[in-house]
Amino acid sequence: MSPEEGLWWCNGVEPGAITESGEGPKVAFQAFSQTFRNTLSDLAEECGNFEEFQRQGRMLFVTDTSEEKRWMTALDEQRRYEIEDEFKGLPEWKVRPSTISFTLTAEARAPLAQLNETTVAMAKAA
Repeated sequence: MSPEEGLWWCNGVEPGAITESGEGPKVAFQAFSQTFRNTLSDLAEECGNFEEFQRQGRMLFVTDTSEEKRWMTALDEQRRYEIEDEFKGLPEWKVRPSTISFTLTAEARAPLAQLNETTVAMAKAA
């Protein structure tokens, strides 16, 4: 997350292919999160089978090494200073290694006519 040209920019690290902006950090993060969900949904719709979705999904999660370096530098700096007002109140997560997994559920295998809208959306995001 960084301010540039009057906007806040949320740059993905893993996934490194997504960047969104907003008038504040929360707005930028919400836009980033929505784009991430939309991207997974689009992948699910476009892929012909589960194995293709797995391949495409793994490609989405390629690390952006320049953003990873910025992230680690910012994390080190953040640990030394008080959190700025723009970031107070945002959820704080522990640093942990990223993992990615894909699971084909019974719902995802059922014919679309048997599923309700919520199940289809969840199955697509699987």
